Amino acid sequence: MEQGSEENMESSWALLSWMASGVMVFGGAVPYVPQYQEIQRTNNAEGFSTRVCLVLLVANILRIFF
Repeated sequence: MEQGSEENMESSWALLSWMASGVMVFGGAVPYVPQYQEIQRTNNAEGFSTRVCLVLLVANILRIFF
């Protein structure tokens, strides 16, 4: 295998690793966006549970540490 090809493969894996890390970090907040938009649109937070948010945040933080 050529040297340039190996370098391209390593840089591709590094980029993929960074992208996967970014998805894991910011992907945990994505499910909150529609809920936030719905609360803003209706000006009604009925049914919103802070305990559910706490559990989801803790689960996402543990997933990042794992």
